[in-house]
Amino acid sequence: MNCFAERRSAKQVFIPRLENSPIELTAAHGQYAPAMNLGTPDTIDLSDAAFNIDYIQADYYVSGGKAYYTFSIMNYDTDYPALHVEVNATSKTKIQGLQDVIVESFSYLDVDATTRFTFSQALLWFKYTGSDVFGEALYDILAYAKASDGNVYIYRGNMPIMAYDGDDVIILEDEVDDTVVEPELPKDDPSTTINHISSQTSQIKNHKLMIDGQLLILRGNELFNAQGTRVK
Repeated sequence: MNCFAERRSAKQVFIPRLENSPIELTAAHGQYAPAMNLGTPDTIDLSDAAFNIDYIQADYYVSGGKAYYTFSIMNYDTDYPALHVEVNATSKTKIQGLQDVIVESFSYLDVDATTRFTFSQALLWFKYTGSDVFGEALYDILAYAKASDGNVYIYRGNMPIMAYDGDDVIILEDEVDDTVVEPELPKDDPSTTINHISSQTSQIKNHKLMIDGQLLILRGNELFNAQGTRVK
């Protein structure tokens, strides 16, 4: 757990959807040319102490009438590595559960100032666990991404998430809910992990129901709301 006497200044996060046209976005990604890994994919655990990930920032914004969150998981002091994951925002103040990740060109990993990997598949999940001694909302975090270098990147931890709408602080309002369960992942070949997760996510997307005006998601024989909470 990382606690601080006062909230650190928000990081200036590059948000492609807001800052680039499609042509400019393609050109921006063209500046990064990582070598492709043609061998067996490795699993890189960004939770390892060597990476010193100690900060998670959530930037909320609206573009084209739709709401989004960009979550940045990073080393605060050096800015790298930085895992940026954009999602469709179903709420401005509640982020608990499995997120609807947008891969395209909007989610990426900055390894350093000159190396950027985009994603072909990704998953992001949060579970609210309470508040730290300074009142910041704490979350269990699970992030998986299959990157353009052929490797799988993972982050798992528990930290406060700092949320902003521009320069304004967002007070997150999630509550402890024991029915919010971390997705189960296979423990065999790590190269299959993301395919397994994406398959689960696709099943969720293909089984949306409207019951009494509420959007519900059918996974197997269980129902979940849009925030990933199991419906009793």
